[in-house]
Amino acid sequence: MAAPVGLIADIGGTNARFAVLGADGGYGDPVTLPCKEYETPGKAVRAYAERAGLAVMPDLAAVSVAGPVRAGRVNMTNHIWRLDADELMQELGMTSVRMVNDFEAIALGIPDLDHDDLTPIRDGEPDAAGPVAVMGPGTGLGASVLIPSAAGRIALATEGGHATLATRTEQEQEIVQVLAKRFGHVSWERVLSGPGLEALHQSLGGESVDAGEVTRRMQSGDGTALDTYALFFAFLGTAASDFALTCGATGGLYLAGGILPRLGQELAASGFKERFVDKGRFGDYLSRVPVQLITHPYPAFVGLSYLINNRQ
Repeated sequence: MAAPVGLIADIGGTNARFAVLGADGGYGDPVTLPCKEYETPGKAVRAYAERAGLAVMPDLAAVSVAGPVRAGRVNMTNHIWRLDADELMQELGMTSVRMVNDFEAIALGIPDLDHDDLTPIRDGEPDAAGPVAVMGPGTGLGASVLIPSAAGRIALATEGGHATLATRTEQEQEIVQVLAKRFGHVSWERVLSGPGLEALHQSLGGESVDAGEVTRRMQSGDGTALDTYALFFAFLGTAASDFALTCGATGGLYLAGGILPRLGQELAASGFKERFVDKGRFGDYLSRVPVQLITHPYPAFVGLSYLINNRQ
């Protein structure tokens, strides 16, 4: 790889992922570090630099963070870190640090994804000039919009994952009532996330286990875990269709996040597709919106690379 010209970092609620970008536009082998093991993001960056053998820190950095970024600052929604682009730049001796929302970065990278980076979930008739919606459950629930423009790519970060959850069945209503006693406001993220999977599993009488264990049990045929994922995928279909309608995503919907990429077959075989078009008079509108699952292992890196390579 050519000499590094930039550092890219994707910081989620659980893990922080790092790589350096070369003059050829490509990035080296990513390194993943658990956020909880580092007091500050700056210390995590230095730990990565040491592990990667960087003698000198690159001048430029593009950082995506799971949380609302305002004026280069963010208090993470699902972690205790507070990040400030200017402070990080001074601490690391860089000349520029660009900070964006994690799903904003994913949206920016969509045009650069290859065919092999995507799994079709449902077909449609995309409008090449239309907005593209991006949504995905992980530690939280991210959502963003990519708007085609002659001036370049425009990505809008949103906090759509915190919109109020809407139910379609009596069972879902009962679950939301239980969650409301615990949380007050019940957003989509309360069910469409790792903690959301755990909450759904418990609400169906399952043991208190982590999301990874729920997934393992589902894949081994456990009844409660299968029912949990049936609910999860149905909720996802409703949430995704709401978001697609809200932003007029005639260009398509892309699903990402830490949970779905390894579950393409299960998602495609679930009730997601039926729920996605379950919008009465606008079912036909949504039937033309294609849905694809992003399986690229580091989709935010694609968008972060775009930011550095184009100096936006």
